[in-house]
Amino acid sequence: MTRRQRHEVHELAEENVALHTQLRDLTGHLQRADASLEITLIQFVDLCGRFVALALRQKLLRTELAEQKRVAEWQAEQLLAATGCPEPTQRALGMDLWQRVADALNALADSGVTVELHPRGVITTPLSDTQVRWDQATSCWLLSRQQPAALGG
Repeated sequence: MTRRQRHEVHELAEENVALHTQLRDLTGHLQRADASLEITLIQFVDLCGRFVALALRQKLLRTELAEQKRVAEWQAEQLLAATGCPEPTQRALGMDLWQRVADALNALADSGVTVELHPRGVITTPLSDTQVRWDQATSCWLLSRQQPAALGG
């Protein structure tokens, strides 16, 4: 083998080692990219599952909200009917008043207060001596407290 041929073989061997090193590095990069892609794919599937769950939850909450709104409107009707307020006046008052009544009742419900509406124009809660009652003389709702029965003998 001539000196020139040995030199070419040596250069080819060095190039082979360099290419082998580059191939090893690229393989490592591809393996890391593959693992990263797998993690990203898992995260994507997880996020899709969460999205579907949130969409279902949102639909359920909207259904519940519609039902609560229907109940609140019915309760507002009962409240206005309990006051003896004439129906034309109720219609003239419009939904803004209805919404305020519903908001007040919802605020009580949100704070854990059970409200009872009585046909004689009284709003009570079973665990309190406080009530709101319709006063015919003044034509307005009044807050009052029932006096406890006297103890004694």
